[in-house]
Amino acid sequence: MFQDLTALTGLWLDQNQLTEIPVDMFSTLSSLTLLDLAGQTSIHLELYPFSFRGLTATSLILILSGGTVISKLPEDVFNGMQTSRIDLSTLGITEIENHAFRNTRFESVRLTRNDVLKMT
Repeated sequence: MFQDLTALTGLWLDQNQLTEIPVDMFSTLSSLTLLDLAGQTSIHLELYPFSFRGLTATSLILILSGGTVISKLPEDVFNGMQTSRIDLSTLGITEIENHAFRNTRFESVRLTRNDVLKMT
């Protein structure tokens, strides 16, 4: 979808009705420094292993907070990200699978106001 936007530095997809973030959706956006997916109005947002592959800018801020429910952070969902900050607050997360944050370097991860019951 975003193959020809390799110089893109900001992408605002907040306040939409996304129901899933497919594998490699952002794989060509290595220059991105802001990705705002907050406040999705869909009932549920599905993430997959490698949904965010290719987002390697060290100054990237990823905002996913509020609005929709992401019940599980699957294995390798953030694999390879070098993001400075990620906000996963108020998403109804109940499970964080083993290796969800494999091969990452984050300055901060915000998981407040969720319902995490299981970390495998």
